[in-house]
Amino acid sequence: MTTEISVMNRYAIALATDSAATISTLGHDKVYKGADKLFMLSVYAPVGVMVYGAAVLADIPWEPVIKYYRSQLGTTAFPNLLDHANHFWNFIETNEELFPSKLRELSLTRFVGGNFLRLKRFMKNSDLTMAQFLEQLRQYRESLNGRPDDSHIKITDDTLIRSIIEEQIKEVYADTELDAQGVELLASIGMLLLVKELDESQEDSGLVIAGYGENEIFGTIVNYHVACFVGHALKYRRGETISAHDVRASVRAFAQQDMVALFMTGIDPELYHWILETTQQSFSQIAESVGDASVNDLASHFEEMLRKAIWEFSSARVVNAIQYLPKDELAAFAESLIGLTALKRRVTLDSETVSGPVDVAVLSKGDGFVWIKRKHYFDPGLNPYYFARLQSKFGSKEEI
Repeated sequence: MTTEISVMNRYAIALATDSAATISTLGHDKVYKGADKLFMLSVYAPVGVMVYGAAVLADIPWEPVIKYYRSQLGTTAFPNLLDHANHFWNFIETNEELFPSKLRELSLTRFVGGNFLRLKRFMKNSDLTMAQFLEQLRQYRESLNGRPDDSHIKITDDTLIRSIIEEQIKEVYADTELDAQGVELLASIGMLLLVKELDESQEDSGLVIAGYGENEIFGTIVNYHVACFVGHALKYRRGETISAHDVRASVRAFAQQDMVALFMTGIDPELYHWILETTQQSFSQIAESVGDASVNDLASHFEEMLRKAIWEFSSARVVNAIQYLPKDELAAFAESLIGLTALKRRVTLDSETVSGPVDVAVLSKGDGFVWIKRKHYFDPGLNPYYFARLQSKFGSKEEI
């Protein structure tokens, strides 16, 4: 887990990210503290991208994918940011050089196997009998059926997909005595996972794309949740889209959000949910003891009043200040939010999954993409020819 921050008002957008990247392999987690996760998405247009979650797609790191796309894009620009984002996703889906069939199948195999493994762990952790586990699978299948269809995924020939699903069932449940009914339940669940919309538990990588289209005066931020390839289609979900045309200011945290939520609301998210749950339970007990179900309405009233108080005494004051921040202070604020999360991880028993140098960039309609802070994996003073090459290629000494 990492932390990426976007802060936006009607002057500019500030993006900030730490340098920690957690790699999970062979049952172990390794944290690297020099990862690049913030990039220009275009040399010409004021558009940037941040990566959070898994640093790879189908075993290919996001960094070379983004930089290769940028080199192929050249000076092409789009009317709005969503058009630019759609072009980026289409580029990934249609590029067989970056993502040949074997890697696409590998990503699908890992997605299906990972979901089956989560179901198996749930069975073991809950000490379910096989009959109870099968009933849980039926209920899970029903919940999947109730999700909207993924309009982006169109399966015309499911032969290969079904073979991958069946192979993963055999591999994951090799030590479990599944009968034919259980295998069929899992196979139907595997197919539904692919044709229904993603939920948070199935997401792998995340991308935040931010900036300005040619016809946009104010900035836009949109985040995407990415899972795997299904054939030639990329299975992803578009999250919330925020435009400075519609809101005065916006602060968003991606991946680890607890400290940013605490700063914005004045209350720890876990404590907030505990207060609501405890209040609901207390009013339910009172309603049962006095025989008056209307007492439960008091819990909803309390929640509404608490939300209003949080907004009035904390969130609104921050948002009202952010809307007037100039570009340099917008960047400093985004960097400070990264620092808060890193400090919390360092002084508690949590793993230090937010650490390393902080990269910060500001995007604006007039100035484009401007680096405020950026780490180098090399000493710039020892590499004058590197910057000479950039200046020759792009007419600028700025590294992209």
